Amino acid sequence: MLTRSLLQLLDNLLSEAENEAGEVRVVPVLVSDLPFHLATLRAIIHHAGGVFLNAEEAAEEGADGPIDARIAAIVEAAIRMPRPEGGELTVRVGTDDTGRIAVEVQGATDEVLPPGLATLRGVATAVLDRRLQSATIGAIAYGEADLEPAGQIAAWSLLTEQLPRQPLGSLRTLVIFLGVGQVEYRRHLGGDVAARYRLNSAGWSRRNSRAVSVNAVVHTTNNQAPWNVFFLGAGFAASSELPLGDELRDHALADLLGDDGSATAVGLAERFHTQLVENDRLLVEERAMPRRQFVDQLTAERVLREERRWHQPAAMPTLIYFRDRNDTAVADRGEAVRMLGEWLRSDRTPPRLVLVTVNFDTLIEAEAGDMVEVFATEARFATCGDYLTEYRANGGPIPLLKLHGTITDPPSVVANVDETVLGLTASRQSSLRRLAEPADDLSPWTYVGYSMRDLDIVPVLRELGFAETVEERWVSPFPDENARRFAEVYRSDIWMRNQRANFSERTIALSADAFFTRLSELSHEGQ
Repeated sequence: MLTRSLLQLLDNLLSEAENEAGEVRVVPVLVSDLPFHLATLRAIIHHAGGVFLNAEEAAEEGADGPIDARIAAIVEAAIRMPRPEGGELTVRVGTDDTGRIAVEVQGATDEVLPPGLATLRGVATAVLDRRLQSATIGAIAYGEADLEPAGQIAAWSLLTEQLPRQPLGSLRTLVIFLGVGQVEYRRHLGGDVAARYRLNSAGWSRRNSRAVSVNAVVHTTNNQAPWNVFFLGAGFAASSELPLGDELRDHALADLLGDDGSATAVGLAERFHTQLVENDRLLVEERAMPRRQFVDQLTAERVLREERRWHQPAAMPTLIYFRDRNDTAVADRGEAVRMLGEWLRSDRTPPRLVLVTVNFDTLIEAEAGDMVEVFATEARFATCGDYLTEYRANGGPIPLLKLHGTITDPPSVVANVDETVLGLTASRQSSLRRLAEPADDLSPWTYVGYSMRDLDIVPVLRELGFAETVEERWVSPFPDENARRFAEVYRSDIWMRNQRANFSERTIALSADAFFTRLSELSHEGQ
């Protein structure tokens, strides 16, 4: 399956129109397991008549000359990094005894270069290799794992900011295969040249361009619609540095299994599965599930189900840890939260705006204050339907529906998979369905950083009524595979039958920070 995905990615990438302006078009591709894919990537680029250069090999072997003084000057200017111990690290371009191009790192204190500096030297060497200028398509592969932050920035800047403005012989398209563990949104996705493709264990995906995504933000609200719903997931809180989603799951796993921090996320999940099997704790639907599928689909709620067996809700170690992190995040809220608050205070928000979230932090309440009316406990949700009726007719504080409770009331936190398997309570289901009632126009629903994996919520969202009465969009730096599968199974046929937009048109390839920043900017335009 992965091989097929890889071939589809490369076929899609190589089929894109080449830049004919005489400058290099740089196309970054983020790869989660670069060493595993290197041989296949190299073979396909070579088969397409291109040049493939691996930075690790370039660092050891040097590059074909002669030196292009213009590119050498760009490389030397781009790679300049302050050192923690003082001074500056730079590179100097020269030749070795055999006449091959060699890049020397200056300012390093170690006689043997650490892996990160060797990688940086390899990237610089690959850029200088004259073979790149002999083909229309070239590729450079390198990994960020060993690079310190300053080195990551220097390499990325050289490849995506300096080279695109330069003519390089016959070269028209330069593909950057970048090995990454975690996407760094501001660097990888925020610039003029941003990552367009991603390859990971789920397959490959392509983002819409930043220009297309920014233009789409204006369509996420409609002043004439019965409701304007923003559904916020873990991605909304990412820049506030809260451990949500998979990060919270991994913390809970490490605590439950007594890990010393050395195990990988996959390793923890596999150990957890073994423990469940041996203690006869697998759920009915998990017993026939392949181990790999269990690992891929494991959520924080599933792990907390086991933790809950040993503690009262208020004393669960993971919730105590999250409460402390929440307090820190509230004091230093991230850009998405601050921009949402600025948008709410602008008096340009659409009427009948509703905020829905599966997060149980208190970031929105801290930012918005009395501009929101919070529904988080079962007692409050019992009154939510009446409030929505009054709000739609006469306005008032914006409803904030916290479907999984709030950390300030631990018993309200839906952190037990037994509860999510049973589904949302009747009052919470009723509140969601109220926001999808038939009307003269479709209600915009925008999912921001939401993975659509919740066992209690997705069964409600996939109902026919939602498909026919809401106009959904998904905000995520890359299209979420769970959202894509959801759309393929529960929306595509209806969208096609009614000649409505497809999933690709409904994706906004922005981080939550960039999305709410753009919303805030729109609220000030024309004033």
